[in-house]
Amino acid sequence: MPEAEESQNVTRAELEKGDLQVETGKAYHFVVENPTRLIRVLAEDENGQALAGRKFTLKAGGQTFEGTTTDAGLVELKIPSDATEASLEVDADDGGKEKHEWTLKLGKLPPADTAAGVRERLKNLGYGSDNLQLDLRQFQEDHDLPATGASDGATVQKLVELAGS
Repeated sequence: MPEAEESQNVTRAELEKGDLQVETGKAYHFVVENPTRLIRVLAEDENGQALAGRKFTLKAGGQTFEGTTTDAGLVELKIPSDATEASLEVDADDGGKEKHEWTLKLGKLPPADTAAGVRERLKNLGYGSDNLQLDLRQFQEDHDLPATGASDGATVQKLVELAGS
């Protein structure tokens, strides 16, 4: 079994294995690394209006996170990296009596500079037709980019900014 030093970083897997020996009568400081990943969700009502400044609750990986959406209706926080599903509730009104609810399937996005990566990010932002060029043009118009329908550098950069890398 490995012996612990007086200050040492330990992964969760090492700690759960239980094979770390420490000497009694000494104080030890352990930092357990719990990997996380950033999740970004744009919360909109059924009319496509951003749910800005609304309280939200997100449950993922056995943890509950609470906060307030940004002025653009964005929920952005770090969740456990092993979470594969999340539930999100956002207040529909300022009183919190009614809520919008979503179940989110979590996975990794293809690289942003590929057609699949562009399509997935557009879909996550609500541009989900079967016509990629039309979706790109609409996205570009909505974000004051030249509406070419092509996935140029500025468009990919904006997609990454809004939908993640």
